[in-house]
Amino acid sequence: MNYYYPVYSNPQNTTNFINCVLDFDSKLYIGDAQAFQYYQNYDVKAIISFSTEQNFQANSDADQMVLQVNDRPQCDISGYFDKTNKFIKKHMNDNHNVLVHCVAGKSRSATIVLAYLMYSQDWTLQEALIYLKSVRPLVCPNPGFIRQLLKYEEKLLGQVKSNLTHDITPYYNVQKADTIIPEGPAIGRNYQVDQNVYSRRSSFVSPPSQLLGHQRSCQQFQYGWRYY
Repeated sequence: MNYYYPVYSNPQNTTNFINCVLDFDSKLYIGDAQAFQYYQNYDVKAIISFSTEQNFQANSDADQMVLQVNDRPQCDISGYFDKTNKFIKKHMNDNHNVLVHCVAGKSRSATIVLAYLMYSQDWTLQEALIYLKSVRPLVCPNPGFIRQLLKYEEKLLGQVKSNLTHDITPYYNVQKADTIIPEGPAIGRNYQVDQNVYSRRSSFVSPPSQLLGHQRSCQQFQYGWRYY
């Protein structure tokens, strides 16, 4: 069985509605509402949809899991991690392509994919974020979701090993226990007040060196992305 490490010398276009996260015998995709409309073009057989703003109903050719979670920092998304991880793992083991999407493909879907990368690869949140942003630079889980992912890292690894910086997420300071997370819906706002305190710059960061259990298919290289 041949496995291929997903290789992108440059980040995929940030305007893409769908991006391939893992490319083995089956593929894991992340995307937005438009990605759902075209899932059949990517031979997707399993879908995780967030359906609070829109009603996403797949055809009978796909196994669909629908989650009712708003993109708000106070919403509990971590309670679904075990369920979504098993769903993704099962279908990828069955050689089914999987799509995880929300409306923007930025926060909720990214959080589910990050949790799966941490679970399946024994990665820290820091490693998973670096990798996922190299694939889809616009991903930016809201601060509440970042905090839940850090707690998930502690659950998986026994401690939080990540050292989040502003190059990885504008909400890196949620690692501090006394950080106040803003309330209210993330849809329609961009936490500009929070982000203004962080500088925006281009940066190159090396991704995790390998995917567990899968041999890389090319030489070492660096990913890069422009932080928006």
